[in-house]
Amino acid sequence: MTTPTSDLIVLDGDGVLFDYRKAFPGVWKRAFGTDIEMVRPDAYHADAAYGITWESEAQMQHFFSHFGEEAWATMPLMDGADEACRLLADAGYRLVIVSSMNPEFAAARKKNCEAFGLPIEAVHAVRRTGAADHNPKLATLHALKPLALVDDLKANFEGLTGIHRAFIHYGRFDCPSIGYAGAEADTTHDSLLDFARFWVAARQHTDRV
Repeated sequence: MTTPTSDLIVLDGDGVLFDYRKAFPGVWKRAFGTDIEMVRPDAYHADAAYGITWESEAQMQHFFSHFGEEAWATMPLMDGADEACRLLADAGYRLVIVSSMNPEFAAARKKNCEAFGLPIEAVHAVRRTGAADHNPKLATLHALKPLALVDDLKANFEGLTGIHRAFIHYGRFDCPSIGYAGAEADTTHDSLLDFARFWVAARQHTDRV
């Protein structure tokens, strides 16, 4: 880790701070009136986690038409995420979210942060185009000039220079970053809390030297 020249750390939203998968049961209930249970906790993708096989494009679109403000404003945290944010904030770091999501729901995500008392200054929502060589976060990250990006998708490290790339890896069997041939992480961590402990300890060591 290089000597900090900024106090800003960028966090990914889904899979780092919030457990996007756990929003699915509530949305499914609103969309179809039935319950679903998680069958593969080791899955990265929500449909795999709940054993969902989409019967048609129309069924999937109906589901996501119910994935609105309520889902984004009430999403559960990843384990230890609140402690991680407090640890980083107490060490003097500013935190913002840069997340691949519909910008329409950025305010709902900010409300979600506030409901948990998280010290998140802002939520930047960016759209993913689907292009293999497109990093939707790149322009925002260049504008923010943070110390680090903490993300669970290595593709979001493409094009980054001068920013510490911290990869959160839970060992999930369908993680898109397994075998990824593009940008590599500078460090890999089991969780946001694991990253926060590492980062604060490294800063304290640097300050003592």
